[in-house]
Amino acid sequence: MSYFKKLQNCFNRISRAGFDKDFEIRIGGHSIYCSRFVASLISQKVSNLLSIDPTASKITLNFFHKYSKEEKELFISSFEQFLNGNLDTPTFFLDESENSKLNDKTSNKFNNDSKTDSIQQNSPSTEDGNIKNEKDYENDDEEILSEMQSSILNDKEKIFYIELGKILDNHDFLEECFQDVEENKNISIENVFKRIRMNKAYDRPNIIEFSFLSANFYQIDEIIRQNENMYYELDLNDYEQIFSLEYLKISNEDSLFNFIVKLISKRGEIYKSLLDFVEVQNLSNDSIEKLIVFIEDDMVKTSLLHPKLYSSIFCRLLQNNNQRISSTPSTNSYIGSYGGKGSFNPNNNVRNTPSKVDNNFSNYNLTHTNSAPGHISPMSTLTNNVFLSDRYQQSKPFNIISYLTAASGGNIYENDTISVKVSSIHDGQISNLFDESTHTHFRTNKSTNSSIEQSIIIDFKNYRVKFDKYSLSVPSSKNGQSVGRPESWAIEVSNDNTNWIEVARETESDLLNSYGAREIFDCSTKMDKYYRYVKFHSLDEYSFLLLSSIELVGYITKKILYME
Repeated sequence: MSYFKKLQNCFNRISRAGFDKDFEIRIGGHSIYCSRFVASLISQKVSNLLSIDPTASKITLNFFHKYSKEEKELFISSFEQFLNGNLDTPTFFLDESENSKLNDKTSNKFNNDSKTDSIQQNSPSTEDGNIKNEKDYENDDEEILSEMQSSILNDKEKIFYIELGKILDNHDFLEECFQDVEENKNISIENVFKRIRMNKAYDRPNIIEFSFLSANFYQIDEIIRQNENMYYELDLNDYEQIFSLEYLKISNEDSLFNFIVKLISKRGEIYKSLLDFVEVQNLSNDSIEKLIVFIEDDMVKTSLLHPKLYSSIFCRLLQNNNQRISSTPSTNSYIGSYGGKGSFNPNNNVRNTPSKVDNNFSNYNLTHTNSAPGHISPMSTLTNNVFLSDRYQQSKPFNIISYLTAASGGNIYENDTISVKVSSIHDGQISNLFDESTHTHFRTNKSTNSSIEQSIIIDFKNYRVKFDKYSLSVPSSKNGQSVGRPESWAIEVSNDNTNWIEVARETESDLLNSYGAREIFDCSTKMDKYYRYVKFHSLDEYSFLLLSSIELVGYITKKILYME
């Protein structure tokens, strides 16, 4: 029996007990009534409201996504039935034919298994000692099959309960629906894109999925080529994360190049920035000629050339001095990233060693410093720091901490992608702030002087960030820590760690005053440029500072080095 069916049985007993339906939940212009007890049980928001105002009798909630009027009515009807304990199957986005197929498939599997089992049994008996006949088996099959099917949560039911969990701020609903997604062993080429779509729909990170795609890209590439609609499954930021991972596996460099060329033709010139991930020294002459077309086109339009791509071309030129390329620049001072002046060893190219489907991507070296292809070693002959934000033309904000975690292949504090300075440490690890889990925590010491701030300063080192939203979370009930949840705080940014600009402030907020609470906040000041340092500091006097995670929603740019 599924978690949600068990919950409904409890609601059914409560309903039959005759508790007063003294609380109104208003969603999308509709009102649903239930007892305060049930409302508090299913909704963190209701629980928070009643803890502040025990006389409250109504709450207004909003849909997490946009739906048609008909869809909202179906959702409200299913929700009401759920609260009364008599919901059979949610009618929200349900296609009965698909349910039928699911049940038939389950039934066939069960019947095949039961036949095999019956052969192995030795004349089993009923409770009264009589030998079971075929009809008895059929009755048993129906009973067990009914129990099996009641525990199946299909994809469309998951959509209903995930939406409900988001609306009610019920993390138990979300964990139940996503529990199969959390396990690496369930990921496959067949389901990875569906997992990505569901994670995106509900603002969940795709670190595992992107790592899987990177480690198996030589197979994914072919699948996408066969179904051109799949070129639209991922956006530019997704591809940047996938191609940046060290354990990227491709059939050969030409295949990656041709894939990106096809992507540019389908999605537009903004995807040209992905050419930076091509190691030009591995391209065939035919592909080099195609690349030159893109380079010349860019130079005509902008008179600019991407520094990483420019340096990679140098490496190719040094490999084969006979290659005819117009406007060949001097290479006397170029130092390649593969050791030695302009040297290259193809045996070191991990990208060209595909094997069977790779689910062990977490075993690769995740602290490799040159995570992006075409990286140029920071030698003394390289000058002029520049940033990549204009090149990448990031079209929409994204989760910066999650992006860096995926790009670096691990906890960004532990692998030195960033450094962090804190005012003090009471308990927990600094790295816990960047593991995206509410089951871990970090806490500063209690302030003993109102003039001493409890703060966390993040140094993004070679990156700069610009954000207009941020999220904070506090420990879950599983973690059990609650003392020091922030109520008043400010966020400041700086490029020198001395002169700070305040971009966000919250005063006496109760949004983090519950186990596992995770909230998104808007910045009060719009940033007009990128910053290296971000400081979070508590405004609560004489208090600890307790957090589980920090996330910034915006844009990131990376500093690179290139020759004049």
